[in-house]
Amino acid sequence: ATLVPAAAEAAGVPAGGGAEPGADPTPPTPPSPPAAAWDPDSELVRAMLAIPELAAPGAAHDPGVLALEIPSGCGVTNARALARVYAALAAGGTLDGIRLMSPDTVKAAGTTAAEGQDRILGEPTAFAQGFMKPATSFFRVSGNPEAFGHPGSGGTLAFADPAAEIAFAYTTNSQSAAHTDWRALSLVDAVYRALDA
Repeated sequence: ATLVPAAAEAAGVPAGGGAEPGADPTPPTPPSPPAAAWDPDSELVRAMLAIPELAAPGAAHDPGVLALEIPSGCGVTNARALARVYAALAAGGTLDGIRLMSPDTVKAAGTTAAEGQDRILGEPTAFAQGFMKPATSFFRVSGNPEAFGHPGSGGTLAFADPAAEIAFAYTTNSQSAAHTDWRALSLVDAVYRALDA
């Protein structure tokens, strides 16, 4: 993640990015997934394995899988590019003179359309038009009701918070079973702390 100096300082990360020299870059072991993650007949496992090619070892780097066009999956990008997309959304749909979405579409993207207990994830979730709202333990990014975005495979996290004028994206270099990387949530907390300072 590329951080503004104040956010980097609040997170304890040198402003140029990266960890302290000699620091262990390995994250702590994430909590165990819910029991349903190990039950091959559970809705969670059936949903995650609906496209077997995506679950195969090494799939995240397989050119054939990367060429698939699957809605809500197979996005290949980096944090900087993803943050620019969300920056346009946080700014009402336009960035640097390029209109990505109309203001009405951005408003719909931040308006809750469905919420309740998620049968697949096993916890309460809320969704807007194509985006997740911050209502789950693994997508707790903002208290602002206009915020929206989505966690991704292996700990990726991105969102727009139009009220705070924030766009945030965090991507990983490896896959894990975690919904969201604890490092991403720590950086999100640091960004909001820096804004409050």
